[in-house]
Amino acid sequence: MLYYWLIFAGLISVAVCEDITPCSSRATCGACLASHNCAWCSAKVYKKSAPRCDKIDNLQERGCPNENIITPATASEILENEPLSDAGAVTGSAIQLKPQKLKLSLRAGDPAKFKVTFRQAEDYPVDLYYLMDLTFTMKKHKETLAELADTIAESMNNVTKNFRLGFGSFIDKVVMPYVDMVPDRLRNPCRDVYCNSPYGFRNHLSLNDDVTLFTKEVSRANLSGNLDNAEGGFDAIMQVIVCKEKIRWNDRSRKIILFATDGIFHYAGDGKLGGIVKPNDGSCHLDDDGYYTESIYQVCFIYKPYEKKILIAVNLNPF
Repeated sequence: MLYYWLIFAGLISVAVCEDITPCSSRATCGACLASHNCAWCSAKVYKKSAPRCDKIDNLQERGCPNENIITPATASEILENEPLSDAGAVTGSAIQLKPQKLKLSLRAGDPAKFKVTFRQAEDYPVDLYYLMDLTFTMKKHKETLAELADTIAESMNNVTKNFRLGFGSFIDKVVMPYVDMVPDRLRNPCRDVYCNSPYGFRNHLSLNDDVTLFTKEVSRANLSGNLDNAEGGFDAIMQVIVCKEKIRWNDRSRKIILFATDGIFHYAGDGKLGGIVKPNDGSCHLDDDGYYTESIYQVCFIYKPYEKKILIAVNLNPF
């Protein structure tokens, strides 16, 4: 007899457990609807002591009218869905992704599925800015870049007919111990040949479609020098990114910064050796000649919000 009583008690226990759902503990409508697969009964007259938050089937069994069962569903609505197009690529208005605008109403825990189509537009505009270390050890690489200008243009033509080139260079912060501050050495930091005075960054050529002018500017750019192995490349990257008007970035172009150096770079904190503790303000500070005028500040990296792709060219055999 005891054996049968144990089985009966177990069946009662299972029945009680099955009547309890995770939804039942949600005491408010907001908490209920924030839970996956839960619904709320808003009826004024409802079964006494029964939970208002439960699965839909349970609420219906307890007599909650369907019109009083609140259960928002995940839904999507296409707001803009223009066809893919190459038209207008010259001005950057080509359509590469559809839909262009989509509104999603998401229920907590519910997945939403929607179809997205992408096709790269022909002749989509590309802005390529070549940022080069012009310390003396880069002499050979600068000459190579000038020789390869036509090759770069030809390679870019295989990607798009609508591209522009720009050119800038960097040395280091003009303060000890990064450069020699003796007046004669500031005028010519190279020992046996003539070099330009050191500078943080200079924009030699803003983005344009004249390949011949690009070659000319690279060829005429003179070398300079500094004392330590690290260079001020991040100062330069900062200015190339934030000086939108002076570099002439196209709002709708694919933006690429090609960073070329044979040395390591300074990063935030290195400036303390030169007494530099004030953070960079993330603003453009180029004068009319394209020189960076605020290189005495620490760099705080500001790459992400500006949507630029930075490619780093590494010299594997610098010596």
